[in-house]
Amino acid sequence: MSGVNLIQLLLAKTYVKREELELVRNRIQTLETNIEVLPGQKDLHQLQLEMSNLRGELRELAPSIRQVSRISDLLLENELKDK
Repeated sequence: MSGVNLIQLLLAKTYVKREELELVRNRIQTLETNIEVLPGQKDLHQLQLEMSNLRGELRELAPSIRQVSRISDLLLENELKDK
């Protein structure tokens, strides 16, 4: 009987239990599902291009925004003088 116990002890140290294996499988499946949803390299590259285009458009708008801001300041100043 002690020989069987010794063999079981050696096998328990060598091989993983089914419950632990299922737990690891479930965790791996969850990770794979989460990774599938993440954006890929192509998506990130497209986003980088869009951000670059947006930066260019903002640079084009900066002078116009300054002009509008200046006009707004002058109008506010004029209103304050009238009061």
